[in-house]
Amino acid sequence: MKISILIPTCNRPQFLRECIESAIRQTLPADEILIGDDSSDDSSQEVVRQIAAKCRSIKISYFRHCPALGQSGNVSHLMKVSKGTHLTLIHDDDWLLDEALEKLSKAFDVPDVIVSYGRQILASDSGVLNYDSIESINSSFWRSSADAGLQNDIRECALCGQFPNNGWLVERNAALKIEYQDIKNEFGTGSDFRFSALFSEANPRGKAFLVDANTAVYRASIKSIARTKNCSTAAMHAFPYVLSKYPEFNSHRVAYWLSWNAPVAVGQAIKNKSLKKAWRWFFTKWHLKSIFTLGAVKRTILLGGLIVKVLGDAVMSRIPASKYNR
Repeated sequence: MKISILIPTCNRPQFLRECIESAIRQTLPADEILIGDDSSDDSSQEVVRQIAAKCRSIKISYFRHCPALGQSGNVSHLMKVSKGTHLTLIHDDDWLLDEALEKLSKAFDVPDVIVSYGRQILASDSGVLNYDSIESINSSFWRSSADAGLQNDIRECALCGQFPNNGWLVERNAALKIEYQDIKNEFGTGSDFRFSALFSEANPRGKAFLVDANTAVYRASIKSIARTKNCSTAAMHAFPYVLSKYPEFNSHRVAYWLSWNAPVAVGQAIKNKSLKKAWRWFFTKWHLKSIFTLGAVKRTILLGGLIVKVLGDAVMSRIPASKYNR
């Protein structure tokens, strides 16, 4: 097994250093570390130069993208130029725990395994680990000790969110069946989730393995939180996709995912002024399960406001400008 660690980065040099150093510290050394840089200045390049000058044990390759490729295009490029038989993706603001590759690689001793992943630990923007979050952040995605081991269906693993956003180890040939750079166009800001879904569809006979260990850290950075609150469309795109698959995957895991994400999807549809989607999803059984919550009341008010705005705009568009410019 030869492992390539892929690190896409954009304007976060202070986090990138920690991420690369975590890749170097692995108890099972990777064969190469590849950094794809979409940054608008040379700060990240300088970080890579400093680290590469001191690191003699692992090959570090750096790719500067001008113009920027975007996250999906960046990851796609790194996958294509990698030389390993297996790939690990880790975003620049997250990092791998020291024994991650060693533990994840052992799962491939099991026949037909094409992807392995473990549990995530949540960290603050400053990098402080929240160990109390381990159960809460993982149990909702079926990553508890009770769920560990070989999984029954790789497609269900993707649909219920067990397949994490990064920190996984996958067979390179299986991953390259997916054109990662086209994912953003098809799936909004939910490229990580969409990759797991398409990956599982392209490799339905492959197996997923949940390692019973903490393997990666997910940083709740200020930029990530702002993106989620203000302009994310991840749930808005993931929800209808999973909903369309539910008749085939009628499992308690997928049902839980739909119930948990319906309110988020409705909220994002309202924020993005997508009235038809918000209206349709609002009255699904998955959203109605949370209808007696304060969040649902807020969404009802916002949806009503959006309806009034859309109707008002429609009426105004039919009135000749001369009528209301007098």
